[in-house]
Amino acid sequence: SHGPTAVLHVSYTLTIALAEVPTSVQNRDVILGVRPEDILLVEAGGIAAKVLVIEPTGSETHAALQLGGQTITCVWRERVSAKPGDLVGLSFRTSNLHFFDPTSKERLA
Repeated sequence: SHGPTAVLHVSYTLTIALAEVPTSVQNRDVILGVRPEDILLVEAGGIAAKVLVIEPTGSETHAALQLGGQTITCVWRERVSAKPGDLVGLSFRTSNLHFFDPTSKERLA
C-alpha cells in the first residue's frame, strides 16, 4: 500500500517531492534506487542537476550529472542539446523507484 505525498531529503540542500511512497518506507532513512532510464529530462522545472558529461550513442544519450553531491547516470532515448556545465531539470518515473534499508541494503519496497 502507498501513503500520501512525501518529501525525500537527499541532502541538506536538496529535497524531492514524491507523489506517493510505500508505507514501509515512511518516516525512516532509506537508500533511493533509480535506474538510469527512469530519470526523465523535463523542459521546465524539475530537480536541478549539473551536466558533467554528455555522450550521444546513436539512438540514446548517456549523461553523468551532479545531483545533491552525488554523480548519477542517465540514459535518454533522444538527442539532448545540453553540454557540460549546463543545469537541466529532472524528474523520476515514480512507478519504478526502489527503496533499500541503509544498513542491511535489503529492498524495502
